[in-house]
Amino acid sequence: MLAATLGLCAAAPASAEVVHEGVLPAVGLQPRTANVLRDGNTLEAITFSNKSKNPVVHSATVYAIYWDPEGFYHGDWQALINSFLKNLATTSSAQPTATVLGVDALYSDASGRPAARSIVYGGAYVDSNPYPASECVDPAPLALAGELFVPGLGPEKCFSDAQLRAQLGAFVKEHALPTGLEHIYVLLTPPGVTVCLDAGGASGRCSDYYRGSEAEVKAQTGGKQNLVPKIEEEEKLVGEGKETESERLHSYRNSFCSYHSYLEAGGSPVLYAVVPWTAGGTGDYHLPERDQMQAYDCQMGNFNPANTEKVEAAEKSGADQEPNQEGLSPDGAYDHGLADIIVTQIGSELQNTITNPLLNAWQGSAGGELTDQCRNFFAGAAGQYAASNQQTEAGTVANQALGARRYALNDGFDLAALKVPYPGVPCLTSVSTAASFVAPAVANVGEAVAFDGDSSLMSLDWSGYSLGEVGSFPEFSWSFGDGSPVVKGFGPPSPECEVPLQPHCADSVFHTFTAAGVYFVTLTIKDRGGNESSITEEIKIEGPPSTTSTGGGTGSTTTTTTTTTSKAGAGSGSSSTLPAPSAHAAAVSGSLRAALRHGLEIRYEVSEQVAGEVQVLMNAKLAHRLHIRGRRALGLPKGQPSEIVIGRALVVTRKGGSGRVRVRFNRTVIRALRRLQRVRLMLHMVVRDAERAHPKTAAVTGVVVLKSGTAAGSSRRKS
Repeated sequence: MLAATLGLCAAAPASAEVVHEGVLPAVGLQPRTANVLRDGNTLEAITFSNKSKNPVVHSATVYAIYWDPEGFYHGDWQALINSFLKNLATTSSAQPTATVLGVDALYSDASGRPAARSIVYGGAYVDSNPYPASECVDPAPLALAGELFVPGLGPEKCFSDAQLRAQLGAFVKEHALPTGLEHIYVLLTPPGVTVCLDAGGASGRCSDYYRGSEAEVKAQTGGKQNLVPKIEEEEKLVGEGKETESERLHSYRNSFCSYHSYLEAGGSPVLYAVVPWTAGGTGDYHLPERDQMQAYDCQMGNFNPANTEKVEAAEKSGADQEPNQEGLSPDGAYDHGLADIIVTQIGSELQNTITNPLLNAWQGSAGGELTDQCRNFFAGAAGQYAASNQQTEAGTVANQALGARRYALNDGFDLAALKVPYPGVPCLTSVSTAASFVAPAVANVGEAVAFDGDSSLMSLDWSGYSLGEVGSFPEFSWSFGDGSPVVKGFGPPSPECEVPLQPHCADSVFHTFTAAGVYFVTLTIKDRGGNESSITEEIKIEGPPSTTSTGGGTGSTTTTTTTTTSKAGAGSGSSSTLPAPSAHAAAVSGSLRAALRHGLEIRYEVSEQVAGEVQVLMNAKLAHRLHIRGRRALGLPKGQPSEIVIGRALVVTRKGGSGRVRVRFNRTVIRALRRLQRVRLMLHMVVRDAERAHPKTAAVTGVVVLKSGTAAGSSRRKS
């Protein structure tokens, strides 16, 4: 696939590029790219970098500005576009990994902060300031003569980027709108308005292109309006050296769908994206037939997203994709879904603006920007691809669900995929960050237990300012639930992992538990975009306590306290002489009803800072009769009948003293115990002190009898 993709790219210009067209600053351009398919594995992608660490956008409020004084930007188009921006803002803010913007967070600047992975929707506005006189020549003005008359669309309107910049600057000043890298203005123009970066005409660089004379159109297309397939055929022949480039093909290759840039206002940049009407006119019966053109070359090219591996057959697959087409529009046409093509352009411009706002940050050696590395790649696209609707001549393919709508958004490029083999997917519709490890079911005291966190899924698992730099790597954090210090570090291919047993290499770790019990091990990962994920697994540690002492009980419980002193490490020749912690636990109330409704409240006392848990146990034979299942309790005194754990609560203190916890039961236990009038349970509390080298533990066991008629007492109080 890579070879075929590179072959297509060689026959066509860059599908998005930073260019200078005699205006300052440069513009990030999205040319028409019907024959370009990129999957993030090109030579251009390898050079993608921000070597000078120039600024990116860290937070973005987006405004949609329709420059439409004559009212030709249909209301249903505006509603669809505005809803897209709102839905993108809502979804990306609530779920930063769920949209194409999620990959943007991989890219940073000299501050080290990631680029924005979400946007804020600042609203939409119709700018009714009148159009100025045209400063360029539209290479293909709307063919109105002799057709359905549309008031206000003639004569032709063709504006330069300088005119748009002047209008936007005046608009921002007039309304006292915010400037700076935290705000992006999307400037949209309606059908009949062309934008050029030069004088225009057939040889110019415009949002429209020369399609030949009316006679040529009829001769070359059999009277049909859509010329793009013919242009693609000519482009292929030119690439093979069988034909010379015609004026029509030259104009098409020079044309663009949108671009972004910035202007200065009071010493602060104003970021803007220009998105002219390049959505064609299929289904718009207000236009002459010649202007009812498809525009998939400004959306998905002519590639079927479901068959991107079949590059050689892609040229026959072209069709607009309108996932939000709604049938007959209020104006009596079938053109509502045309705005979906504009939405695709807005999505690309937002990603490119966020990662390359001043046209000097993230780009490849040929000027290709973020979405250029995955041009016309729509991972996960689903829907009807062919022209499924007779009136719209469009399909319904989409790859992004935002709110109740579906959209077709060009994938973002994940540079980390070229550095780290797994998962290694360079074109992403969303980002995956999922912690994962599998703990052993049982291990013994004193054994080294291995925990493999490298099975975690992270799309953004490397970052750097260029591929040649060492870069930075995801963070791994392990908490073993036994009071030992949290282990933090990175994973391969970080330099810390190149030398064995380095403390900061933490994707996989060993840990030794010094006391029997059930522990909850938690892995937390943080990818290079700032996304976090945690997972907790349970592990049983078996092994008998070493010394025993007894203590008195209170209330409905009796207790025994067992302390265990861990042996000194190998070669130390000594062990800790500090006293073991002491502990005591008792149920606050003997009410069975209160325990089932609110949980069993336990009051405990400890002599010092400790960490551990209190368990509620049931005789295994009784549990079997009641159809209650649970794991076997460990570390009980010798001769104690088999017990199972039916509930637990953590105990963590910063100093000695008393406290309360509440042990809640699951539904199965509650249903079983409701049938009883009286039940005898056991309390089992295991805690360890704060010593790191030679920790000691205290195990407390006792009996509690719960009765259905006993007053709840203090069990109703929250712990």
